[in-house]
Amino acid sequence: MSVAIVSNGFADGPAQALRDYLVGRGTKVVTIFHPLTPEQGTHHRIATYAGGALVRERSVRVPMKPPLSFALDPFVPLRPPPVDVWFGFNPLACARGLVARAGRVILWSVDFVPDRF
Repeated sequence: MSVAIVSNGFADGPAQALRDYLVGRGTKVVTIFHPLTPEQGTHHRIATYAGGALVRERSVRVPMKPPLSFALDPFVPLRPPPVDVWFGFNPLACARGLVARAGRVILWSVDFVPDRF
């Protein structure tokens, strides 16, 4: 089984905990972490894990900082990895999984509040 985890932010949170759990089980995992705040810069981090270890890590730079870069998040990387399961931590991340034709696409809304405003 192969899994993609797509999220905004680089700090520890549910996406990183899911990554650690799946990597520990030996699952092939591709993580795509987009910057969430302007302080996190313009680099999007993409890492691949297999056999319980990091296999490849790279970053993709886009010409603008968040929140302007949010419009480009669905296009990084240009060629999404073929996976069986795609975890998106926001609707844009899930849309990319649908376009990539992942076997299953799961929206994980960790801060869902139905009556926010």
